Amino acid sequence: MTNRSSIAGIGFIVLSSLFFGLAPTFSQFAGDEGSTVVGTLISRFTIAAVIALAARIVFMRERPWPDRKTAALLLAYGGVGYFLGALFYFSALEDIDSSLAIVLFNCYPLFVVAFSWILFHHRPTPQVMATLVLTLIGVAITAGEVGSGQTTSVLLCLGSAILYTGYALGSSRALTRTDVMTGTTLVITGGAVSFWLYWLVGSSRVDVAFPDSLLGWTWVTLMGTVSTIGGVTLFFAGLNRIGPTKSSVAATSEPVMAIAAGALFLGEDLTIARVVGAIFVVLALVLLALFDRQPETVVVHQ
Repeated sequence: MTNRSSIAGIGFIVLSSLFFGLAPTFSQFAGDEGSTVVGTLISRFTIAAVIALAARIVFMRERPWPDRKTAALLLAYGGVGYFLGALFYFSALEDIDSSLAIVLFNCYPLFVVAFSWILFHHRPTPQVMATLVLTLIGVAITAGEVGSGQTTSVLLCLGSAILYTGYALGSSRALTRTDVMTGTTLVITGGAVSFWLYWLVGSSRVDVAFPDSLLGWTWVTLMGTVSTIGGVTLFFAGLNRIGPTKSSVAATSEPVMAIAAGALFLGEDLTIARVVGAIFVVLALVLLALFDRQPETVVVHQ
């Protein structure tokens, strides 16, 4: 690997983290223009799926689609894990700041290690366990700022992390049987279909409203293109250049990016507890990537 390629790979990962970290900000702006959480997510995934399918048809028309079993699995991972994870996470944003939510969500490496141990017998080392303790400390410090009336939002963030863990562990195996663009297209399409079904089946109980202005549609379009298509594409571009270990280290910039975006664009308070909690989480994830020598799982995002 050349130094230039390594620098480019790290740059791609950090930029993808910025794009993913902007998703809560775009969601809040869309909400200011009349869009509800489900309306925003339906729009986001539909826009992303249409673009991904068009890109797959234009740029990879000669490559065959995966077998039915692999395609069904990827659609299911997107339609269940990604769908529910996104729904839980962005629903939590209605009651807590984006900076709090993303720090809570970033305890998912704990679940990745635990589930990998239980399901695939990847026994964690003492060093890995120590880094996970740091993650829990950071989450605890940050969660201490959440009021007692917002316990549901905390549970939604943690539930989202567990769902994304299952989505990551399952889809990472299915992706070995197809190319990245095709796999990403199927996962995003599965998520889009589930959001439409969620609305159609529960129309009388689900609060769905789309943006009522051109500015609102601009925000959800940015969420679908920048935070979904752009973020995923840049992440995998970096992954191919520097490998999963360095990629996971560089991707720990996402909580920092989200907290900065919340402070700059949403006027959220940048308190000492939030900064300290974020530092613990980022430090833990960096150490996890440095010390973990076991097979890795691809990092997942909102």
